Order: sequence, then structure tokens, then C-alpha cells
Amino acid sequence: MKKNDIVTVITIVYNNVSCIETTLKSVLSQSYKNIEYIVIDGASTDGTLNIIEKYADRISKIVSEPDKGIYNAMNKGVRLATGEWILFINSGDSLYSNDAIETVVKNIPDKAIDVLYGNVNMQYADKEVCQESDNDLSSFSKYMPIFHPATLVKSSLLKVALFDESYKVAADYKFFYNLYLSGAVFHKINCCISNFEAEDGISNKNIILAMKENFKVRALEKKYIWIPKYCLYFMYMKLIKKR
Repeated sequence: MKKNDIVTVITIVYNNVSCIETTLKSVLSQSYKNIEYIVIDGASTDGTLNIIEKYADRISKIVSEPDKGIYNAMNKGVRLATGEWILFINSGDSLYSNDAIETVVKNIPDKAIDVLYGNVNMQYADKEVCQESDNDLSSFSKYMPIFHPATLVKSSLLKVALFDESYKVAADYKFFYNLYLSGAVFHKINCCISNFEAEDGISNKNIILAMKENFKVRALEKKYIWIPKYCLYFMYMKLIKKR
């Protein structure tokens, strides 16, 4: 990564008027100036777009139209991105500090890197906890060992693969797991990059769906090993629902 590479930050939002301004300000206040900022709004009706438009002169691209889900919206942003790197900071989340991106850039090693990832500050109603991403990424075979809001990925990789829109909550897990399996070079920056709203995120609201889709990702890679367990899991969930 060159020290002056353009970083594209993408924010996805839909009807989140209470949180969007915090997210916008955290990106627009960054000390690193080579930022392309793209905001994808799903045709909000609660005043969200009015807040976005307050900052329109400082936002590179704004799209407001109906979408087919979060990954469809994220793919829209990817297609519009012109930077070397892409970072998603979706509405409700924020960058950890005003120099978060600059800190990442300054700590890039002098070698080819495909994915840069760091830690997140988990924000709960009554506390905040700095959560470290894994050093050993072999844990991809069990769960998502990195945090998407704290991960920068080469835009060229995202533009080719995009996120699988058949998934509702685990397409990012599938994307990064596939990158890992393909031999992509991951590099950890041992600092907090973002604040993550830990209680109201889409995965936290859909725990069962997240579990199902995570199983599905691993089943695709393990093939005959994981598919039987995946089927048994669905049978188990159906039995629970019948009680």
C-alpha cells in the first residue's frame, strides 16, 4: 500500500436517523485526506436523507434508492468505488478516532497486502470493550475471526467477487473466508480501527439466521464433511420451532 493511496469508505444506511450523523462525522473528520466517501441510502423515509444532504458537499457520492438488502446496497457502493482500498463503516458504527485511517496507513509493511484488519471497540449500552481480531486466521474454518468494520480490502478483489446477495447476514464471512482459502495476504494492524454498535447490529438481531448461514459457508468449503451436520442443524431447528 502506498502512503497516498485513496481509501474508499462506504456507509450503508436505511431509516437510521438517530445514528447516521455520528457515522458521517467520524468519516468526515479523518486526518487522512485521501478518502473517497460513498453513502448508499435505501430510500429512507425517516429524515435520514436530510441529514446526509447536510454534508453533501463533503461526500464524494450519494445514492438514495430502494435496494434488495444490505449486501445489494454494499455491492452498489463497491461498483462506484475508485479507491485502492475499501472500508465499510455502516450507519450506527464509526471510526475509532480522527486518525484511525491515518494510523492504519502509517503502519503498512513494505510488501504486497490484500487485506488489512485491526481491532474494534465494541459498544454496549453500559460499557465499551476493545475486542481483538484473531492472529491465527485458520479459525476462519470455525467462525469470522476478523471484524468487517475494521477491515480494509483491495477494491480490485471486491469488484471481481462482490458479496453473495443470496446471503442475508453472512456474505462478508463467505467473501473473506474465500479470500483466505485462495491464499490472499492478510495483515493485522494491532490497533482499534472502528467502533461497533454491538447490540443492534443486523447479525445480533438475527442470531439463528447468522448461525444457519455460517454453517452454510463452512459446508460449501468442507463439502461432504459439513453438509450432513448442516442438514442435521436445520432438522434440529425445525424441532425447536414445533415445541
